[in-house]
Amino acid sequence: MIILFCVTWREGAPPLEGGLELVEEGDLAMVVGPEPTTTNRDDALVFGRTVERIAGEVDVLPFRYGTTAADTEEARGLLREHGRGWAARLQKVEGCAELALRASPPPAPQERAASGADHLNRLVSRSRRIDAAEGEVADLLTGRCRVVRRLTGHEELRLSCLVERPAFERVRSVLEEWAGRRDDLVVSVTGPWAPYSFVADGEEAGVVL
Repeated sequence: MIILFCVTWREGAPPLEGGLELVEEGDLAMVVGPEPTTTNRDDALVFGRTVERIAGEVDVLPFRYGTTAADTEEARGLLREHGRGWAARLQKVEGCAELALRASPPPAPQERAASGADHLNRLVSRSRRIDAAEGEVADLLTGRCRVVRRLTGHEELRLSCLVERPAFERVRSVLEEWAGRRDDLVVSVTGPWAPYSFVADGEEAGVVL
């Protein structure tokens, strides 16, 4: 059994070490390695650092931790099966890194709401602040990102931004300046990351803004 790290272009694939191997097929290559003997947090961190190191050198489509194949022949078969789609997605993320933004109101006081109406008003107020934050951030990011996706299914604003690497620090700075003005929100801006949120189609990964 082997673990799958990422897909990249065959031409220009980086040198590998630490037991990693390159499986090649057509224009693509897949970075694979021996499956860990354990599955704990440290293994996941090592996996993540490995993907980020490779993503710092070349364009990649990262796999989620725990994605495996029986052997290199099965991995090569995956490249044959999905090669066309993966090549198209690599072109979409070319030259970019992912920036992640999370914003939410600070935790509410622990006292119980005086009534059902009070509880509903709190929820509405929280939702309005998140919606307002989304509108402000969307204005700030217009023309600065290749793609912005809101990750759905969360009670906070979570955006994944595909940013061209030369512009990355400027975009981060713009968002951090905005965060510093929003004392009603807890905001984090992180990255650069490998483009995990842009491996799948938009319908699978979130809503394109």
